[in-house]
Amino acid sequence: MRRERQSSDSEWSAAEEGEATPLIGNDDDGSVAGKWYTGPLFVTGVKLAVLFVVFTSIVVGTFYWGIPTLDPEDRAVLKLPRSFEDLQNLK
Repeated sequence: MRRERQSSDSEWSAAEEGEATPLIGNDDDGSVAGKWYTGPLFVTGVKLAVLFVVFTSIVVGTFYWGIPTLDPEDRAVLKLPRSFEDLQNLK
């Protein structure tokens, strides 16, 4: 009878442990683990940040080196239209 009770207690504690898993894990001695930055959410966030920086730099580099340079004599002609008449004069 004692064995049956111990197995049911261990099953009960395993079920409780799975239901109430803390966000910050515990070490073997029961203290709160201090390495929060090894969690899967943090690692995924770092990977996404690295991907964002890499692809943003690729896009910026493509525009920086891909757009042709403007000649100094064309700078006077180049302007944004400020009225509908300016827009019609662009043709």
